[in-house]
Amino acid sequence: MSNRRLPNFLDAYMDYTAQLESPDSYHLWVGMSMIAACLGRKTWLDMGLFKVFTNMYIVLVGPPGRCRKSVAVNTGIDLVLDMPDEVRVSADSITREALIQLINTCKSDKTLIDYGEGEVPYVHSSLTVISKELSVFLGTGNHDLLSLLTDLYDCPKVWVYKTKGQGTDSLQGPWLNMLGASTPDWLVGSVPAEAIGGGFTSRVLFIVEDKVRHKKAKPKMTEHELTLRSKLQHDLEQMCLAKGEFILTQEADEHYEEWYNNDNTKIDDARFWGYAERKHIHMLKVAMILAVSEGMDNIIEDKHVTRALRLLDDIEPSMIEAFGAAGRNPYAADMDEIIQNIKRSGKIEHMQLRRSLLMNVSKGNFAEAINTLLALNMVKATVDKETKQTWYTYEG
Repeated sequence: MSNRRLPNFLDAYMDYTAQLESPDSYHLWVGMSMIAACLGRKTWLDMGLFKVFTNMYIVLVGPPGRCRKSVAVNTGIDLVLDMPDEVRVSADSITREALIQLINTCKSDKTLIDYGEGEVPYVHSSLTVISKELSVFLGTGNHDLLSLLTDLYDCPKVWVYKTKGQGTDSLQGPWLNMLGASTPDWLVGSVPAEAIGGGFTSRVLFIVEDKVRHKKAKPKMTEHELTLRSKLQHDLEQMCLAKGEFILTQEADEHYEEWYNNDNTKIDDARFWGYAERKHIHMLKVAMILAVSEGMDNIIEDKHVTRALRLLDDIEPSMIEAFGAAGRNPYAADMDEIIQNIKRSGKIEHMQLRRSLLMNVSKGNFAEAINTLLALNMVKATVDKETKQTWYTYEG
């Protein structure tokens, strides 16, 4: 990638989006998703009996209208819309059957890859799903579509499916990348409880924020941004030419193995144990993206492994909040509302908390939920000796 114009694509992209109100984390992960979209299935890391590809399922999560999720997604989309034909993007709303057919239409044999015996056509079907409203794409409790997304995440060499006529057909080299946005409420009400913790959600990186990074009433495109935009688009076009196997340097390989064998990732929430088991795969995908961002020729260095781990560590504490109220506990939604109200207040008196939840949480449910939170030491109750009032604080 010697024709690149930027020393680090992601650094330049963060500069390009600096005026926008969306949180830093949104723009960083959108930038990584755009790099992945340009790479497609043409690059990989060989793990012996399977390969790790650069596709990722990234979902920006935040309250409606507050964090500018769509702004972050639109900014990334805008850079890849004019890319070469191999960068294919799906519509927002699509059925399972239509998605399968769309992936099938993305089949390409234009890429030539040398496996040691000369260049041969490399067949793959690479597609990026971009959905500013994930609820539109996934619908509510859509088990069939969630199952499809789960199957395709690992990029099987061939994926066989039944047709409407009950015959069989197949996708050759499917590769699916996804960038979406959602509110916590939609995730709670729409993703089936059995899909949380394993399966689909263990393959998703939830980027959770609850406020903008700054206020900017009228951001403007200056000459600086226009120049950056041109360079960013040029470098994305160069990334479309990348192909072949990624290699870990000896130092990076030793770091990865040491971390893998001694991983101390602490996630107490059982719903994210599946993610924890897959963290090494997420890390390798991110490390490949970071290497490409710097223009490396399919070489993953130790610094990429180090930064990939740090980026995942950064998002893990808030990822749990994406499904704060999702689960089989009938009081889960009530507990989540209580937690959010206490966190926003910092410290809140009992009756004030009850009044703030009056329209959403019944008296009986409140008692069950608050007692559960107290028993789990997630919430602490302190009684004022003079007023006898009970005050709650969030303990985490």
